[in-house]
Amino acid sequence: MNVYESQYLSISHEKNESLLIATWDASCKELDATGVEYKKELLAWAENIEKFTPNLLLVDLRDYHVVIIPEVQAWFVKEIFPSYVKAGVKKKAFLVAEDFFTQVSIQQTIDENGEGEEAPFQTEFFEDYEKSLEWLIQDKKDAVLS
Repeated sequence: MNVYESQYLSISHEKNESLLIATWDASCKELDATGVEYKKELLAWAENIEKFTPNLLLVDLRDYHVVIIPEVQAWFVKEIFPSYVKAGVKKKAFLVAEDFFTQVSIQQTIDENGEGEEAPFQTEFFEDYEKSLEWLIQDKKDAVLS
């Protein structure tokens, strides 16, 4: 079910899988990573995480072309990351962007989770959508088979 739509980002919720999916549009390259619009999109993501409290997150960055500067990385850790912890997120998968510098800035944001502590959930990067979904729901499948 689609729960948020803008020019830059769409968010959908898969209730049966406890999964929230963010898909960035190629138009996001028009965003200034320090700007209000970019932060607005990230706040919409955080709001939906808090609203639906998913265990699993999938962030599709294949068309994402925003380099996240250090100041915004710090803002993300302070303003967005707590919603992951509050919701009880267990796994987060990324469908990776082809742009190397964008990818590095995303990894830096993930690595810098506030206190230098390890994130309380698993994170993996994928190039294939189906493989990312398989990894996300694997624990659920394993529990059913047990």
